[in-house]
Amino acid sequence: MNKYLAILAAAVSLWSCIYPFTPDFGEESDGETIVIDGTVLIGQRTEVAVRSMAPMSGTATPQDLSLKKGYTVSVRLEDSSGATYPGIYDPTASAHVINTVEAPTDRKYRLFVEINRQVYRDGSFSREIRHYETPWLEVMTAPVIDDITFNTDGPWLEVRTDAHSEGGGEAYFRFDYEETWEFHPPFEPEYYFDVATERIRPMPEDWVNEVYNCWMSAKPREQTLFSSRGLVAPKAEKCLVARFGRGNNRCQEMYSILLKSISLTREAYEYHETLYRNSNQEGSLFQTTPSEIRGNITCVEDSTALVLGFVSASTLTTRRAFMDGRYYMAPNSDFELFHPDYEDTTPLQYYAMGYRPVKDWTIVTNGVPATALAWADRRCIDCVVAGGSKNKPAYWPNDHE
Repeated sequence: MNKYLAILAAAVSLWSCIYPFTPDFGEESDGETIVIDGTVLIGQRTEVAVRSMAPMSGTATPQDLSLKKGYTVSVRLEDSSGATYPGIYDPTASAHVINTVEAPTDRKYRLFVEINRQVYRDGSFSREIRHYETPWLEVMTAPVIDDITFNTDGPWLEVRTDAHSEGGGEAYFRFDYEETWEFHPPFEPEYYFDVATERIRPMPEDWVNEVYNCWMSAKPREQTLFSSRGLVAPKAEKCLVARFGRGNNRCQEMYSILLKSISLTREAYEYHETLYRNSNQEGSLFQTTPSEIRGNITCVEDSTALVLGFVSASTLTTRRAFMDGRYYMAPNSDFELFHPDYEDTTPLQYYAMGYRPVKDWTIVTNGVPATALAWADRRCIDCVVAGGSKNKPAYWPNDHE
């Protein structure tokens, strides 16, 4: 039993709203559990990740089976008319990509995965083939995203959404998102180090800072689940999607979120909810039985084998929203500055170590102010070194470069 629970603990870190933790595996095992993760997105491209979870030396390490030595993985989708849609492995996405952009919404779909692996038994190598499949999936219509709002809660910035289902009855939604933000380093330098002359010089007035504005993007793993059970209408109001500190550089200049929504069946919602609950330890993970966390994927050769994952079929709706820097709470970055000791280290040596001159800076010691040229790490004046990119998105609304 501990083997299955340990595998589950690692698997849920691939899903939504997860706070990873390291469970106690007990005895080490050679067991392997397959994880098939994906949503059939009609009208978009579908991505299916095929991984394995194996407790080894006290940890569970997810492995992309398409990159694992001795394994060959193939993925395909079939619709109720008999048409097939092959999956092509994309290493940048760590997933098999299926072109379902023009797939009809009025058909049912079924996913097939074949895993061919090399095994060593009785002193020789052989091939073992396992097949995995979902039941026929009806295409759900994605909820409409009505609005995206940004709200402050003290030191926090919250991203919330309103959405509704156009059908009646209970509704189950899942939201995930991509985000992009513009930021700049804490300081725009007033001085520069001239390497040719080994002198510190004032920055020219006509100098254009080419490393001050940058952009950064992310695809967080966090996802938001919503259920309209107990509500009058199938509508989400002010549903929390993301939350981060107002001192985060996401709030600094401009922030953009591309919110995505799909519809889930009740069974899919309850599966994801179980993973969420157990990964956050609201209940005891070690009271969960394998039957409680089974998805809708079955191994053809062994129907009792535990396979993690729940594949749904849905259309997708998206909406983009922008937030300017009005909510930014700039942190005090002066702790990054320092007055160098030129007696022990020369300016050239500081430069070679990755520091840069910044500005005149006053320190008060025992009531006595002292002003001198302050230096800081290069990342404090260079957004590219700080992890940003100069590739401004084509949809960005301002004229910064």
